[in-house]
Amino acid sequence: MPQPYLSLCVLFRDNADTLPLLLKSVAGHFDEYVFCDTGSTDGTRALVETFLQTQPGKVTDFVWIDDFGKARQHNFDCATGRWRMFLDSDDQLLQGANVRRLLTQCEAQQPHLEAFFVEYQYGHLEVLQTMRLVRWRPGWKWNDAIHERLEFAYPDGEPLPEEAFGRSGEFAVLHK
Repeated sequence: MPQPYLSLCVLFRDNADTLPLLLKSVAGHFDEYVFCDTGSTDGTRALVETFLQTQPGKVTDFVWIDDFGKARQHNFDCATGRWRMFLDSDDQLLQGANVRRLLTQCEAQQPHLEAFFVEYQYGHLEVLQTMRLVRWRPGWKWNDAIHERLEFAYPDGEPLPEEAFGRSGEFAVLHK
């Protein structure tokens, strides 16, 4: 089986009220969906499993240890896509069909790009640019237990150059 091109990684725990909006917004846009359950008890897992009856992917478990960075690292390590995007279980992907188009254009015209910052609409309060999409390879690592961040370093410790990061307005993430 060939490597998936585009994986979506999502952590969840007791999000039965918000997860349906996320699932509706991402359906059909990814080659692989990797959901990570950090201890749900409210039926969220059943929603994910129903979704995965019609979409390619899996559910993994992570025993919660009060560390979002470690949970996200587990989630990303379970994915197999060449490109990996992460969303929160209370997010919605806006214009999701544009993600794949952006990546195929990037690989053809700007192959040096390794990650994308995208518009993150935090309700009606503010709009941020956050890195949500990366070309996966050894060197990407999730850090910090709270307010986790994804960083890249070459084996010698050098970070990616600034020109390896792109910005896209072709799609956005809406946070509930």
